[in-house]
Amino acid sequence: VGQNFIPSSVPNTFAPSPTPAALSSGLNDLFELSTGMAITTGGYVTPKSVWLPAVKAKGLEISGTFSRRQGQMYMDMTFTNKALQHMTDFAIQFNKNSLTSNFSVGVAVKNNIDVFYFSGLIPLNIFFVEDGKMERQVFLATWKDIPNENELQYQIKECHLNADTVSGKLQNDNIYTIAKRNVEGQDMLYQSLKLTNGIWILAELRIQPGNPNYTVRHTPNLNPPNSKLTHIVERFCQ
Repeated sequence: VGQNFIPSSVPNTFAPSPTPAALSSGLNDLFELSTGMAITTGGYVTPKSVWLPAVKAKGLEISGTFSRRQGQMYMDMTFTNKALQHMTDFAIQFNKNSLTSNFSVGVAVKNNIDVFYFSGLIPLNIFFVEDGKMERQVFLATWKDIPNENELQYQIKECHLNADTVSGKLQNDNIYTIAKRNVEGQDMLYQSLKLTNGIWILAELRIQPGNPNYTVRHTPNLNPPNSKLTHIVERFCQ
């Protein structure tokens, strides 16, 4: 967008700028393991939701979602005219944004009627880059050096998928299984991913065959709570 149509009265917290739309025992044997994971493609895309209701935008409704394709983040939107007048001369601007705790991006849309503002919540998996598979030796050394206070552990309930299926689905979202092993009847998946800002996240997923409850342990601790990795795994179990 070549022009700045954001009024000076808009707070500094919304100052759009032109932007294209577009640790565990048993790890000592890690190097001798084979992942044996299925490789699949196509990351999960959250169904579109209404970001700007027509009642708040003089008849213009905007719904959308986010996706990751060919290594790029995309914001996919649908514009619906529910007014009794033509809408033309559309332009769009995005707020300056970075990988912050709320994972939302502010948007301003202008047409021949007015300028409207809304925000979209970006799912955490959209920030997972394609080169997030950590080397095994680096994974082992890094995991062992992580303080316990930097870890988060929780359970995922009622998931009836086996380890290979879960691993394949997670890889679609650039969560890579570094190794898989069996400890006392439990399948242990050791995984890594990297965010767009270069931060690495390491995870351990414990799956007991026949038990629909999984245990996940990862670091660092992610905020806010609704962005935890548990929601990504839970999504596959629904």
